[in-house]
Amino acid sequence: MRPLRKQTEHAALAAAKMKALGHPVRLQIVAILSEADAHVNALAEELGLPQSTVSQHLRILRLEGLVDVVRRDGFAVYSLLEPRIKTLLTCIEGCQWSG
Repeated sequence: MRPLRKQTEHAALAAAKMKALGHPVRLQIVAILSEADAHVNALAEELGLPQSTVSQHLRILRLEGLVDVVRRDGFAVYSLLEPRIKTLLTCIEGCQWSG
């Protein structure tokens, strides 16, 4: 694999994915889904947000190809499409942010 600095198209795609992850709620959703698949009501309850708000954020994550949705027992169940995002989350959680 060539370094990212030499892959303009790949860098642009990665930047779009990172932009989708750039909202605190979407980052939390991805963190939850990195542990287990979940339906929107479970995500809303865990985040303490209205279902409609969580649905809007899930839509953005779906459009960017970060999560997928399937129907199970009448519920829309969301899952991560890229399992390596867990590594990114581990890195973010380990960062020492100031401010």
